Amino acid sequence: IMTTTKVRYGQIKTGLPVGGDVNYDDVSLLLTMEGSNGSTTFTDGSSSGHSVTANGNASVSTSEFKFGSSSYKGDGDNSLLDLVASSKFNFGTADFTVEMFVSFTEVSYDNNYWRRFYMVDGPSGTTTGNLEIMVEKSPPGVSGSTAGAIMVRNGSPIIIKGATAINDGNWHHVAVVNN
Repeated sequence: IMTTTKVRYGQIKTGLPVGGDVNYDDVSLLLTMEGSNGSTTFTDGSSSGHSVTANGNASVSTSEFKFGSSSYKGDGDNSLLDLVASSKFNFGTADFTVEMFVSFTEVSYDNNYWRRFYMVDGPSGTTTGNLEIMVEKSPPGVSGSTAGAIMVRNGSPIIIKGATAINDGNWHHVAVVNN
């Protein structure tokens, strides 16, 4: 028998299972996107307590959300959340999961790059050899591309290229797992 229990973000540390999530100390970054409408304050709920800086028009929106009462909102014009480099984001070949819920309709470039949901600049200050999760914008004349689909790459090599567009305005769960 399988049951589903909704867990609030605050319960991750102290709630289910009793005493909290046994894997909580392995969480590198936990952004709940909670706050008042228009706020540019984003708090890391992990034990790492990373400082998060909102850039561009990145803000909290209370008009759309999947959980809680708000979500992240970016206008697609280089709106991003920036964190200082940390060894917590150097996954290497170890097991890891990066997951999020996304909802969008527009498929466009962000500052001449694919619209990225997650990116690590790494020690070189570039994306070379680092994990990126993005939505594909099919360039004219490029076959095998699906505009609005999720793409995962590690620098230049494309690891996963989605075949289904998800730019339908619905919430979609995106999880990239290395196991």
